[in-house]
Amino acid sequence: TKLIYFASPANPTGWMLEPPQAQDLLDFARQNGIAILADEVYHRLVYDRPVAVSMLEIAREDDPVFIVNSFSKSWAMTGWRMGWLIYPAGCSDAFEKLIQFSTSGGQAFLQHGAIAALRDGEPFVRHFVARCRAGRDIVNARLAAMPRARVVPNSASFYSMFEVEGMADTLQFCKRAVTRAKIGMAPGIAFGKGAERLVRICYAKSPELLHAAMDRLAPFVADYREA
Repeated sequence: TKLIYFASPANPTGWMLEPPQAQDLLDFARQNGIAILADEVYHRLVYDRPVAVSMLEIAREDDPVFIVNSFSKSWAMTGWRMGWLIYPAGCSDAFEKLIQFSTSGGQAFLQHGAIAALRDGEPFVRHFVARCRAGRDIVNARLAAMPRARVVPNSASFYSMFEVEGMADTLQFCKRAVTRAKIGMAPGIAFGKGAERLVRICYAKSPELLHAAMDRLAPFVADYREA
């Protein structure tokens, strides 16, 4: 093993690394000469604490820890493809070579937008986190009220995962949800082993839209039968 990759908070479940786990992981990496790549793009989108735990809080400058973050989530700049990487001391030469082929094409107006987000974007981040928290509460409560649905507890990101009693084919479920209930969701099979019976729904929407979606989803779930 050369590198350990993880996302915290994670898409699609909202799982987060806790401080003792982060320290154990870093200690293990140090002892075994393994690098860590931490995806922290949902770092600000958490609802039970101010921010998620970051490896930056415990890593030294010379630790083999690489931290990735993005403007896509907290600042709702998805599609701009702007972000940043924090790397260990001594890696500058390698990344100077890499940057010639990966980020030199970043449009100037996008870079100015990213600077503005860092400089002036805190009110928006607070607003967006509050909106997502409200969306999470709406969706989770409405799913919990559906007798056949079971929602996975989540404290971060902007997705809920749930399963439906008697549903085994999540791809078929999502396809039929689009055509019959007009709701777009992601099948758990897209996220690998362990999520085959789960469905992901995004709650980064207005309360009105989420309630309308849940009004359509409830009867669809109640009547759903595998083909």
